[in-house]
Amino acid sequence: MRLLNYLIYLSLFVACGPTPEWRAGVPVRIEIDPGIPIPSETARQAVTDRLGQFGIPVGEAGTRTIQIGYDPVCGPPKVGAVVVAHTDGKIWLCPAIVDTIKKSARGPYLVVSHEVGHVLGLVGHLPAGQGNLMAPILDDYLGLAGFSGADLRAICSSGNVDSPTC
Repeated sequence: MRLLNYLIYLSLFVACGPTPEWRAGVPVRIEIDPGIPIPSETARQAVTDRLGQFGIPVGEAGTRTIQIGYDPVCGPPKVGAVVVAHTDGKIWLCPAIVDTIKKSARGPYLVVSHEVGHVLGLVGHLPAGQGNLMAPILDDYLGLAGFSGADLRAICSSGNVDSPTC
C-alpha cells in the first residue's frame, strides 16, 4: 500500500511540475520585424547560435516562435533590448541597440544573444565581470562567443528548457 501511495504521489508531482517550454530537437521559428535597426541576419544568427547551445534547431515548421521587434520607446536610455516576460517569446530591440556598435561590431549580436537567455527562462542576471553572457552590462561580455557554463546552468535551473545540455 505504501508503494502504491508513493507511486501516486510521484505521478502527481511529475504531472503537476513545471513543463519545459523549450525542448532539444523541437524546431523553433524566428520572426523578425523588418523595421529593426540592426541587420536581420545578425539577430537571426544570435538566436540560432544560442538555441543551438541547447540542441534546439531553428526551422520554419517550429512549434514555438521567437519574435524580434523594435520599440522606439522601450527601456532606460542605455538599454539595447528587453524581454518583458520570458513566456511570450518576444525580444524588443530598443534605440540604444545602435549604440552597442560603438563598443563592438558584435554588440548587437551579443545583446540579442543575452536576451535569448531571458526568453529561455532566466529572469534575473548573473554576476558581472565573471565571463557570463547573462551579466547585466554589455562591457562585461564583449569578448564572449556564447553562453558560459554558469549561464547554461542558470538557464537550465529555470525549468523551461529540456535539453541534454541541462
